[in-house]
Amino acid sequence: MNLGGKKILVLGGYGLVGIAVCRELLKRRPREIQIHSLREHEAEQARAELATEASVAGTTLTTSFGDLFGLAETADRRAHIAAQIGALREEQLDRFLLYRVVGASKAEVVVDCMNTSTGIAYRDIYRAADRVFAELGEEAGAVSAEGAEGLLEALYMPRLIRHIQVLYRGMQDAGTRTYVKVGTSGTGGMGLNIPYTHSEERPSRVLLSKSALAGAQSMLLFLMARTPGAPITKEIKPAAAIAWKRIAYGPIARRGEQIKLVDAAPRPLGAKFSTCDASAAHVRDETLETVFIDTGENGIFSLEEFALLTTAEQMEFVTPEEIAQYLCFEIEGGNTGHDVINALDNAVLGPTYRAGLLRHWALERMCELESEHPGHESVAFEMLGPARNSKLLFEGHLLRLAFGTMRAAREASAEEVLPKIKSLLPFYADSCKFHITRTGRRGY
Repeated sequence: MNLGGKKILVLGGYGLVGIAVCRELLKRRPREIQIHSLREHEAEQARAELATEASVAGTTLTTSFGDLFGLAETADRRAHIAAQIGALREEQLDRFLLYRVVGASKAEVVVDCMNTSTGIAYRDIYRAADRVFAELGEEAGAVSAEGAEGLLEALYMPRLIRHIQVLYRGMQDAGTRTYVKVGTSGTGGMGLNIPYTHSEERPSRVLLSKSALAGAQSMLLFLMARTPGAPITKEIKPAAAIAWKRIAYGPIARRGEQIKLVDAAPRPLGAKFSTCDASAAHVRDETLETVFIDTGENGIFSLEEFALLTTAEQMEFVTPEEIAQYLCFEIEGGNTGHDVINALDNAVLGPTYRAGLLRHWALERMCELESEHPGHESVAFEMLGPARNSKLLFEGHLLRLAFGTMRAAREASAEEVLPKIKSLLPFYADSCKFHITRTGRRGY
């Protein structure tokens, strides 16, 4: 696809990869890039950062913001949970912010730089389950509403499935032609013994949940790529740390709060320590300031931490600019060898020539048996999915009885079809045995 003159929606456009992707896209002179981020100030900051390059390219930069994993309007907790787990109905699509943003964008290309697996897996189903187990232990069967809701809210798979369903429908309605996901391996390409975990539990279950979700998402995107009417679907999946956004000297912050220096009071050997002992440490007014490297979503690291993380046979790292280049090359029709969806498509075992020959033999044999047992046509048992399939098969069978060939049925007018079908039904009902389907419906 030629990206010149196209509209592109970049989800997660403020992030480390998102900004690099926008910069690479601007080299192709698209008509418009819509930058979406979680917070309004982030989207506006990204637009300001890219303003000069956009002006040179003649590209309009627009912004949108909000949590694409939730509903558009504020609702109570149960409404959010029900929206993620309940059946998805047509009239409910517009409740999801993801659907509104994607559908309203009318973007020909959607580039998804959101860390979806982190956003879903870090809800921590294990902690929610521990609370429910604790409540069950206190009194059998006594689980609080808050505990039950917390567990339902943390369920990974329903949230991921709903996310893909809504994304797919939004792109369908927007007329999106290409969707590219910047995915993750969840553990920076390392194995099950990854030493960087966020907890003393190694490997961390929560971190591995992220990997599991990343794999499940790839498979769902693989299915979307095979869906008629879906956009061309690709995924670039870095298996290394992504770095970096900036290198600087300054105050160090954790979760948005600057870290204060602490003076620890010495204690004699063998003394007991307690976190409640106020005399054990004194928090100073001074902020910790030192050299750091900002790796975006992965956080900020010290010189030695970054050296450890990126050394050989550890996570190592890949630059956001390289990811952006591969991504744009794939959109333009190139083959980088890094598209996970294409790799899956080439690796899965599909239909075989031998199976095609055996299918022909099986159908011939079934037709022979039908001719030996007239009046017992094998049309539908209603085991192939919903009743709609059985209905369509029986309708096709009636047309075959009435006209002999589908060509003759297609060429007939509605006025010619109706009397022929009507004349068949009484005879067909009297001459054939009824059967009861598994759903209790009566069919021929």
